[in-house]
Amino acid sequence: MGALPQVFEGKREEADDFIDAVRNHFRLNHAYQPYQSYRTRIAWVITLLHGPNVAPWAREQGEWLDDFQGPDDLDLWNQFLDQFRAYFQDTQKDQRAVTEIERLRMKWPDIDGYTSRFVTLAREANYDVGEPAVVKLYLNGLPKSIIPKLAESGVVGRGFAAIREKAVQLVTAQQLVNAIMENRGEKGQNAPRSNQQFNAYMRGNQQNRGQNNQNRGQYRPQYNSSNAPRNYNDQRGVPMDVDRTQMRRNNNNRGGYQGNRNTYDNQYRGQRMQNNVVSMDGQRQQRAQNGECFNCGGQGHFARNCPKKRQGQHINMAMFEDNTQNMVEQPEPAQSSSNSDRLNDIYSQIRGMEPDEAQALAGMLGQGGGGEDFTTA
Repeated sequence: MGALPQVFEGKREEADDFIDAVRNHFRLNHAYQPYQSYRTRIAWVITLLHGPNVAPWAREQGEWLDDFQGPDDLDLWNQFLDQFRAYFQDTQKDQRAVTEIERLRMKWPDIDGYTSRFVTLAREANYDVGEPAVVKLYLNGLPKSIIPKLAESGVVGRGFAAIREKAVQLVTAQQLVNAIMENRGEKGQNAPRSNQQFNAYMRGNQQNRGQNNQNRGQYRPQYNSSNAPRNYNDQRGVPMDVDRTQMRRNNNNRGGYQGNRNTYDNQYRGQRMQNNVVSMDGQRQQRAQNGECFNCGGQGHFARNCPKKRQGQHINMAMFEDNTQNMVEQPEPAQSSSNSDRLNDIYSQIRGMEPDEAQALAGMLGQGGGGEDFTTA
């Protein structure tokens, strides 16, 4: 009758459970006539021992039983159990139970599971649950919110059974209160948020903040007066971007607008400089034919020695880059103190003339004045 015990293969942590299962089987079948003999009981238990870890011991016990000449009584059975425990019992089991019971803590709201595990460990550690030290261990494993209520109820000095019963009542009452508060919150009434609701709320806020931070880092278009939409111009009044000062203020920008603006300024300056060069070339040719100074248009001197050289000259900053160096006016050569120095100075100036200046000087001297041979000097 009943299920047979599991086969024992020599695992020490299963030894006590195996013996308990064997005893329960004999209790259930105590009226079975063969089980009245303890020799028969021992022989039947040996048949449940299998595996290389138990086979040698099982063989020895079989031989011992065959040679035993004593009476078939309870002492024979107890002797077999003592030999089994000595060979397979877990000698560290009680020490592990002592360590575990000191660390055992209740997981809310499983008060029944906590109490059951505590009693089992106390039995394995050979503790008496009636001792004050063992009761203190039980109280240490309960939630902190339950311990003050147990002390107020006056059951702490009544023993383990009274404390366990009161702890079950307090946990059950707290569960009921939590359920009522959660129901009120679902109906929209004022109630404190549960931990799950609060955590979900915080996770939602963090996700929203993360999305906002990502949006802040996204590209924002930069507009100027040529590509800005109508409503942008009406509300913010984009200034003209051809002003040099506006361009210089925007040099510190790092957006896409800077590249477009620099491209525009470079094209604008190139076109202006090209027009100025064409205009200056035409003036120089005209003044060369008339024997005039290339700088001021006057007669009697060259552009190199022009007294009005660079006076009142206005430089348009839009034609140059910010790193353009200012032109330095060269000082006029000092007057020679002697005819020899003066001649050397004139000779040096003539040798340093540009071809168009030499042609202009030849035109001023004319034929008979050496002009026809001046350019070949």
